Amino acid sequence: MSLLTFERNLLLKNKVNFLFPLLLVVLFAFPLFFDHKLAYTEFDELNHNYEEMQRLIETLKEDENEKEFVESLEKSNKLIEAILHAKNTGNVQQMVEATYHYEKDILDRLISGQRQGIPIIEQQKRVELLRYMKEHQIQRYSIFDLPAHLPLANYYENIFSGMISSFLILCITALFLSSIISYEKRKQVISLVNLLSDSMVKKHSIRFTVYYGAAMLSLVMPFLIVSILVIIKNGLGDFRYPVGTIIGQEIRILPMYAYLFQSFLFLLLWVLFLSTISFLLSALFEHSLVNLLGTLLCLFLAEYRLFSSIGWIESISHYLPTSYVDFQNVIIGGDIFSPLASEQVTFMNGILTLGIWSIVLLFIGMGTIYIKKSY
Repeated sequence: MSLLTFERNLLLKNKVNFLFPLLLVVLFAFPLFFDHKLAYTEFDELNHNYEEMQRLIETLKEDENEKEFVESLEKSNKLIEAILHAKNTGNVQQMVEATYHYEKDILDRLISGQRQGIPIIEQQKRVELLRYMKEHQIQRYSIFDLPAHLPLANYYENIFSGMISSFLILCITALFLSSIISYEKRKQVISLVNLLSDSMVKKHSIRFTVYYGAAMLSLVMPFLIVSILVIIKNGLGDFRYPVGTIIGQEIRILPMYAYLFQSFLFLLLWVLFLSTISFLLSALFEHSLVNLLGTLLCLFLAEYRLFSSIGWIESISHYLPTSYVDFQNVIIGGDIFSPLASEQVTFMNGILTLGIWSIVLLFIGMGTIYIKKSY
């Protein structure tokens, strides 16, 4: 029996290993079937704004000093009327165009100082997204649209943007890796591997490849299963759908297919990085609990921002894998609620950082095994 077959059989023999991908299937699929009526929708907000501005118009219309301001309010209300009319008639493209003009009006008023609200650059991003949808004739989905009604192209972007955190996905992956990598020591079968005649490096290179492949499969299969369910229920959608990013105070529009590709690339490298950490810890320590806690440590350091306020750590944050745990936020360049640690925390730097750290840790792990002459 080859080592590859032996490792595969060990993975299949341990039924606990099937629990982790099953948990991811439930996690990804739950929003698809969690359908409920929202107490407050985008159109409720528009109606509320319309009524408030109408009251203000009635109050100020006799004041000559407020004539220009009243005219701007009347213009905004007409734009809201256009959105509501498009909604009532079911004209999707007309709704996109009307919403674009409304958001553009808000932007103009923010710039002129007539209105206060979100940062101007965030409003500019909204306008650019709507311009892109208008020009490419793409149906718009808002933050009020439940994932239960979204097509595949928008489903994962919606749930990753807040409903399911990348931290939780990576924690489940870390638990899976810790379980499979420490299994041979826990079950006292590692001595059989050490007795094989192949070179130490070859044996453990095969083992590491099997572990990494199993971890990736445990992520890919849930994505595929849930994707099929979403397509059956809501359709495929338009993968040109725009995602707004702010990179160095510059707004860039990322098509959905590019956003999902970058997310998958981050996941691929995060699994590689967590695999190397767990593999190294297993080579250094006998106890599986050390492996588990050590693998999870870097994720919790990022989640609770431990040491992030220390000046010199903040200055090198873009070299640390912990800065890229929330990789969806990194891809879009952060926002007003979750700003990035540094402007140098970018998609490309994240890919390089995770890749380099993984290679270094893998070499250290292999070197440790070579020196010890055993695993």
